Amino acid sequence: METVKKHRAAIMIMNVIVALLCIASIAGYFFAPLLSIRVTIDLDAEDLETIMSENGAASTETTIVYSDPDAVDIELSFSTTDFLSSVLGADPANGSRALIDEKIDSLSVHLSQKMRTLIKDVAEGTIRNTATQIVIDKAQETIKNALPEIADEEINAIMEEAQITDEYLAEKTNAVIDVIYQEDASVEKVSDVAVETVGEVFEKLQSTGKPEFSDLTMTDETKQQIRDVVSENIGSFASEDGKLNADEIIDRLLEEIAGGLGSGSGTASVTPAAPLSAVGLAADSGADASSGSSQAEATLAANISEMLHSYLDGENVSRIFLFVMIGVLVLVAISMLAWLYLLIKVFVKGFSINPAVKLKMPIIFLGWLPALFFFIIPGLASVALFNFLGGPAALGLEQLSMLTALTINTSGVIALIAAALLIILFIPYGIIRKKLAVELAPRIPLQEEEAYIAANPSLIPQEPVYKEHTVNGSTYAAPEGTPAPVENEHPDDFGGEEDKDL
Repeated sequence: METVKKHRAAIMIMNVIVALLCIASIAGYFFAPLLSIRVTIDLDAEDLETIMSENGAASTETTIVYSDPDAVDIELSFSTTDFLSSVLGADPANGSRALIDEKIDSLSVHLSQKMRTLIKDVAEGTIRNTATQIVIDKAQETIKNALPEIADEEINAIMEEAQITDEYLAEKTNAVIDVIYQEDASVEKVSDVAVETVGEVFEKLQSTGKPEFSDLTMTDETKQQIRDVVSENIGSFASEDGKLNADEIIDRLLEEIAGGLGSGSGTASVTPAAPLSAVGLAADSGADASSGSSQAEATLAANISEMLHSYLDGENVSRIFLFVMIGVLVLVAISMLAWLYLLIKVFVKGFSINPAVKLKMPIIFLGWLPALFFFIIPGLASVALFNFLGGPAALGLEQLSMLTALTINTSGVIALIAAALLIILFIPYGIIRKKLAVELAPRIPLQEEEAYIAANPSLIPQEPVYKEHTVNGSTYAAPEGTPAPVENEHPDDFGGEEDKDL
């Protein structure tokens, strides 16, 4: 009886764990995205230049610097309630269309924010490159004027000796970026920083001790040359009164890209955004201050949304998406019912003498079907595509060559983990369940056992049964019909005459 109590207590503890796994599996479908698609876009400098030039963002006279941006993740997710509200609504077809529109708008806002980050890097890189080039060009020009016969290698050696290094140039370009992010930033202030930096370069060249640099001075003509170069390059980012604002610079490039998308989307409902004027810049900078985004971002998001709608418009798209939603919900329902069935069994049998249950239902596919179709299979396909086949370009999709990863995920992964934990628990749980079943098996009374054997003579063993007899002093009488004993023909073998005395 003591072992029964121990085994029953062990089963009860494991039943609590099983119940928690069931609850987590069911709840996971509602508290995490049911289906999410994440795409990683890795653009290089040439891709970014193509995007901006095709959409009019490279129309400025400034030499735009395109560096390789970091990879960008774009994710589109759907919840269980999204699918349920669409499928169970009064008009599932319109519900499907509405859900597509909602996700397109959300994705467009996300893309416009990512594009703003890319354009910010481009704008800062362009300004840094301009400031650096001004200093380097002026330093090289000064050295060549002082030493007309000098070779390019010697120029670099002299600049290194004068400590006009990459670290020094990076420090000075950071100062230019700091100026641009100031509230009262202007082309004039950037010019002042450039003039000051060139003056420091002259001092560094003089510090080398070469007599050719001893008479270097910053003349008014040199200062004006520097200011003209700054105005020619960075002035294109400024407003009409020469004011600079980093956000306004980014907004201008975003609006130009938005205009290109609007004019190329083939839709008439979105008006391409015009380049920002000085008055427009001032107005736009506060247009969406409360929401944290500018009017340029809103325009870009609207044009991206319109472009995506042009690709996904049509009744067939809505119908196909509706069938997809129904299929997903069916798989989720099967998984949830498997876990709910096990949860109910655990709860009901918890009040019985033997609380052990079978754990096979959620383990054998039913409990993790969504994870199989929306995580395992797509994951293997993505690894094969990007790691072994060479990406979309290998399949003839050159226009998608910038895609470096595609991940499809689902909240069914929680049920998959729970099923894996059930498999681990399955062995000790099964062992204790069998022991408990044997210990709680009903005992059959002796009378019932004899009656059962009498009714089933085939169960009686056919081997001879030997009975033990007690020898006493009475004369044994053989049963009637028993043959008489045969006399021994060889008395010597068994006690002859010589043994009579015994």
